[in-house]
Amino acid sequence: MLRLPSLVLYLVVLAVTLSFAKDKSNDRIQEWLPLTQQDFDTHTVPNDPGANAIQLYFGYYKDDNASFISVYHRIKILNDAGKDLANIKIELEPRQSLKELAARTIHPDKSIAEFIGKPFEKILAKNRGIKYTVKTFTLPEVTVGSIIEYRYEIALPPHTVNLISTWPVQQDLFTVKEDLRFRAFQGVVEVPTEWTNL
Repeated sequence: MLRLPSLVLYLVVLAVTLSFAKDKSNDRIQEWLPLTQQDFDTHTVPNDPGANAIQLYFGYYKDDNASFISVYHRIKILNDAGKDLANIKIELEPRQSLKELAARTIHPDKSIAEFIGKPFEKILAKNRGIKYTVKTFTLPEVTVGSIIEYRYEIALPPHTVNLISTWPVQQDLFTVKEDLRFRAFQGVVEVPTEWTNL
């Protein structure tokens, strides 16, 4: 018979396990986050007054169980050199594909210009039928003071789990807020082994 402390510990572990095991298949690409007055009032990077831009928000969610990555960038352009950040590049590894792309430019007067085109594909490297590509597009009407944001989903190859997952903690731009999440594969992973004669 379980004692009360053991029973409580068992129930806590069970509750935590069930909360992590719940189905998150609908938790895919984020909707546009609300714009705040602070977003429009930001004009410099702390301790770097000459910075070209500041990343107001970065969201990254990798779901190995549902085989996708969801990414969200919100960037404020601070000077003319920062306008180059309107040229977006999304690198794809072999067997990955770009899904659910949405992008827009928010002007200082709070008007919005949506990106309505399609990205171009460039091949970075190709060898024996395996190719690394990049999808590129340019956000419209970007000026100093504009906020550019784009979000997308990358479909990962099904039934494949990387032994090592990258975690994009380091960013090129100073980032005000980050939301990094990961959901591990919920099934059994078979790891191939090789036997060699010694």
